[in-house]
Amino acid sequence: MFMLVPVSFLAKSQEDTTYWRAGLSSTIAFSQLSLTNWASGGQNSIALNSGLTLFADYAKEKISWKNKIDLAYGFIQQKDDGYRKSDDRIIVITEFGYLISRKPNRMKWTTMIDFKTQFDKGYNYPNDSMKISDFMAPGYLTIVTGLEYSPKPHLTVLYSPVSGKFTFVNDQRLSNAGGFGVEGAVYDIDGILIQDGKNLNSEFGSYMRVQFEKEVMTNVTVFSKAEFFTDYLMDFGIIDVNWESKLDMKINNWLSANLILHLIYDRDIRFEVTDANGIITGTEDRIQFKEYLGVGFKYNVSNR
Repeated sequence: MFMLVPVSFLAKSQEDTTYWRAGLSSTIAFSQLSLTNWASGGQNSIALNSGLTLFADYAKEKISWKNKIDLAYGFIQQKDDGYRKSDDRIIVITEFGYLISRKPNRMKWTTMIDFKTQFDKGYNYPNDSMKISDFMAPGYLTIVTGLEYSPKPHLTVLYSPVSGKFTFVNDQRLSNAGGFGVEGAVYDIDGILIQDGKNLNSEFGSYMRVQFEKEVMTNVTVFSKAEFFTDYLMDFGIIDVNWESKLDMKINNWLSANLILHLIYDRDIRFEVTDANGIITGTEDRIQFKEYLGVGFKYNVSNR
């Protein structure tokens, strides 16, 4: 059994109905599988994925201010494997813009604050004996200021030569191990802890965001956002990448399908390397990739 129930609501601000646009969008997806004497085999399972997006946007003359909160959590539970997290995110973005040019292309001065973390502990399944992440471990705070250029209504490019990226690791075991790029703990020759690892890694560098959103054909909308960052102080030229893409297909007024792809490369996120005998020989950075496909009901109410 599969159920996907998105609910969206848009409303103007009560204080100023001319310049504010605000609302929310929520999604719940549930699936359940039960097998009894099933000859081809399988496992009983339950899966739940949920999401909530809140936004409030202001625009008046040359001033714009966009605010967004994006929350998601999901899990899968199978008979033998137990509870396993499948999705987990907290994203808060606020973006202030001042228009400095309308022609030939729109250009504005933009300052953005972007915060990301997660709700719950994370594990490298099937090993669930030691967590590899948690709330604020890591937490990412990015602060940028620069120019946003719009050569087309559906395409924007934001570049900031002056940006800060701050990584928080508020789990002492993970910070002692030097997780997510923070400075690890110091030990003596006998392995006795001398100094705890740091809980913050600060980077100063260059940031660029390319964002595309367009209805490419009737009832088919493509959204893609790619973020790039390189640190001036350490390993300049090595670029962290965060690329999210979404294909939204409206089948009718009630039914829709979504395909979401997410790629991450961050040199500070390390993965264990093991030899043929399973012995850990070191760590390495890797490309991370996630794909999600959902089909279900959708309902929208809008003031625009």
